[in-house]
Amino acid sequence: TCGNREKAGELTRQSGVTDYRIEEKTPHVLAGTGEQVRKELDALHATLGVTEFIIDIPVPQAALRLKAIEWIASSRLSLAA
Repeated sequence: TCGNREKAGELTRQSGVTDYRIEEKTPHVLAGTGEQVRKELDALHATLGVTEFIIDIPVPQAALRLKAIEWIASSRLSLAA
């Protein structure tokens, strides 16, 4: 993932690769409370068989990113209780 076609072209030129394909992808964004996000992740797991997720929390403050992860994780714990 590199952001745009120009960057992709430059990266391939620098690496010397001549046989490549550029695919534009639209990211799937989940937003909401920890419980809402967890339910969406569970649904993706159930319908698509996804076993691992990359969670990007674009917040500059580390403490807020950690808190968001804790909210998602604690929603799982509250569902089990």
